[in-house]
Amino acid sequence: MMSNRYCTNCGAPIVEGTRFCGKCGQPLQSLPAGGAQPAPPQPAVQRRTAPPTPSEQILGIVAVGKPKGLLGMRQDSYNMIVTPTRLVFATVSPALMKEAAKRAREEAKQQGKGFLGQWGAQLAWLDVLHRQYRKMTVDAILAHYGGSFAIPNHQVQKVRYKQNYDQESGKSSDELILRTVDGKLRFKLLTGNLRQVKQLLRQSLGGVA
Repeated sequence: MMSNRYCTNCGAPIVEGTRFCGKCGQPLQSLPAGGAQPAPPQPAVQRRTAPPTPSEQILGIVAVGKPKGLLGMRQDSYNMIVTPTRLVFATVSPALMKEAAKRAREEAKQQGKGFLGQWGAQLAWLDVLHRQYRKMTVDAILAHYGGSFAIPNHQVQKVRYKQNYDQESGKSSDELILRTVDGKLRFKLLTGNLRQVKQLLRQSLGGVA
């Protein structure tokens, strides 16, 4: 007849009245008064955990302007951050431009550059922002810069590139047109050229770019 006792050596149930374990031969101690011997502890189950998600890689960054207002004379400025899974448009406000330009001047001053060198450095305020982005996760960028938004790659249906020429000024501008499931979005390229941007977007979007 089995009892509610278990061998402390192998965990096998003990037949009542025996002095040795019928499985491993371990001598059995007498059951202490006051209750039954508890079942031996079960080995801990090793749970397989999923590997941590790698940080979202930034493939490249392009400054763009989104026309707004009457005839598109004004524009909202963004940095288009290209990743393997989405296009992130980080808002660049006038205050942020001013802050980045100030930081660029301070960095130039620390490097021993004179007034002209500091003035020229502030024109590289975009580089200051780009370095800041690369220290953050993409989700943190979206949360930190109000008005930013993202477009998942699977929602982009087609990308068009257009070069506009103004005969009066003699200047040309490059335009990026994204056709998404929600409609078209037009952006003026503020940095880079059409060939460079096309190569960058193809890394992320493939054939639709």
